[in-house]
Amino acid sequence: GSLDNIPDSELVASFGQRGARFETSTVEFLGRDRVTQYTQNLNLTLQHQWKSVLFEIGYLANLSRKVLYPNLNLNQIRPELLSRVDIAARFRRPWTVFASDQPTIQLVSPGWGISNYHAFTFKSERRFRDGIGWIVSYTFAKWIDNVPFAAGPFGDNDGVQNIFDLSVERSLSGNGVPHRLVLAPIVDLPFGRGRRWLDRG
Repeated sequence: GSLDNIPDSELVASFGQRGARFETSTVEFLGRDRVTQYTQNLNLTLQHQWKSVLFEIGYLANLSRKVLYPNLNLNQIRPELLSRVDIAARFRRPWTVFASDQPTIQLVSPGWGISNYHAFTFKSERRFRDGIGWIVSYTFAKWIDNVPFAAGPFGDNDGVQNIFDLSVERSLSGNGVPHRLVLAPIVDLPFGRGRRWLDRG
């Protein structure tokens, strides 16, 4: 790679700058404040049986913190300088020492993400009896996060819009499914040998 076999004598303050022997436009590093991500799970379920039918309602949540982002370029032009096209792009970035107009100072997988999943559930179940049974379940859920979970790309740009204000990334998750209904009926049809109808052959 471009950083192979670089002598220690070249690793000085001017390393990577324009005009230096080893110009570079990409730097990657792990943040010192990186911590382990964690998740909190909440679940409350109530059941009641009426005759032969079970009813269940529930609330569940999955709250994740310090979720890993994709790699982030910290050398973005600040929003207030985007319209200053009279100034070269490299001079509008926080670090101006790179050779390219597309320099990258990449923070590798920072743990800046949050994810909040909340769901209310309903289930009705009747065990098979007298030729009929069922399971019916419905989930209403809301998933809000500020980090892409699903594999992309979605549209032209699924990256972080503004690293200087991550609050604008918070929105409904691309993986969210707000409504989910499952029907599983079991019916013993009265057809065939020994049944009410079509009892011949």
